[in-house]
Amino acid sequence: MKSEDTKTEKGSEPEYQENGMGINWFEAKRFLVTSLRNPMNVHMVDFDEYGGYGECSCEYFQFMIAPKLKQGKQPFKKCRHLRSAKRAMQNIQTLLD
Repeated sequence: MKSEDTKTEKGSEPEYQENGMGINWFEAKRFLVTSLRNPMNVHMVDFDEYGGYGECSCEYFQFMIAPKLKQGKQPFKKCRHLRSAKRAMQNIQTLLD
């Protein structure tokens, strides 16, 4: 996964809104989550990574969470993008059931 953010085009509407962040289903278990602080930045969240824990392209994940996961440790916190995308994924699964 790329560690840099993906830029969005103005006028593109997210499928979900949560806590001021837009969440778009990208493919399978991947989501694009709009940054809360800078709506022009979009973070890729991939739930297939790290044995289902997920991975996010945000700096917090890359510098605080990923090193712990690579050492086999369970991080205490998840980034807000992972939490929001997880809820969106659960909502999608509920709608499909």
